[in-house]
Amino acid sequence: MKRIKPSRTFIILVFTAFAVFFGVLIYQKYSRIRTDRNLTRQVLTNQRQTKHFNIYSNLDAASLDYYEQFFEGFFEYFSREYFEIGQKRPLKVYLFKDTSSYTPYAKSAGCNSPYGFYMGLRENIIVVNRDSGLGTTTHELVHHFIATSFVRRPAEWVNEGIATFFEKFIGHLDNEGKLTISFGYFSNWRFPITKASVNSISLNEIIRAKQPEQCAVRSLMLYLHKKGLFKDFVRQICTTKGDRDSSVTLQKVYGKSIAEIERQWKEWIKSQPIDEDVLLVESAFVLPERQWQLWWRANQNKLYWSEQEQIYRVKKMK
Repeated sequence: MKRIKPSRTFIILVFTAFAVFFGVLIYQKYSRIRTDRNLTRQVLTNQRQTKHFNIYSNLDAASLDYYEQFFEGFFEYFSREYFEIGQKRPLKVYLFKDTSSYTPYAKSAGCNSPYGFYMGLRENIIVVNRDSGLGTTTHELVHHFIATSFVRRPAEWVNEGIATFFEKFIGHLDNEGKLTISFGYFSNWRFPITKASVNSISLNEIIRAKQPEQCAVRSLMLYLHKKGLFKDFVRQICTTKGDRDSSVTLQKVYGKSIAEIERQWKEWIKSQPIDEDVLLVESAFVLPERQWQLWWRANQNKLYWSEQEQIYRVKKMK
């Protein structure tokens, strides 16, 4: 068989295509570097370097003291309680003090989220709008922890489910800056949405979805937490290589089939009223010691600490 040699024109076209492709990549990289350099010089002019983070912000120094302690405290808490975070270099944090300073940068990065976003391992940046609350910060941080530490990229329902679980919390910083924090609270707005649509929920559809409904997947993770299975699920899925959609690991940890997990989960959703426990954490918070003591004095007749769940609960009236 006669071998056909590619024509000179074909070779030139292929070479040109590759040159254009790599030229675009180089331009985008240069453009991002230039944009970020201008950002840190002109807008986010206050910088803090910690053990695990490089924080750039337009907040004042006192506010940055607080966030420095919070970031490092959450990193230490998560690494201790869930899995060792495999971060190889400090994570850049672009922390905007308000929506007006956040929005122009988010648009320039091609993001429509008013809250914040994670730019992935290559960029190694999370972007946060402080106006959206601390829960956005932990959500994006957990995406980063997963990306740096899981042996393979998890299914999207796992990625979003774990991140949304960490949106609601109560905590405080003591006078030495040590963080004490508790997770496992309802979302005061996500759970009512899930409860209202519970009859249409399909766990198989959630597992297969490219963009699973975040309220539903958070509810599933909270349900696992209430049954004492959430940490085990997270730890196992972190080191599992072959379970592409994570359904095998879910069934292994739970001990039931997908159909039975769905049935019991939906029964729990239906049986849980929209009560004071569901509405307890309107916005996640971590208070400095003095403010924490004031908060506790104002709420100690209403709340109690549940040793079993390791969260604050609302006292039931007799």
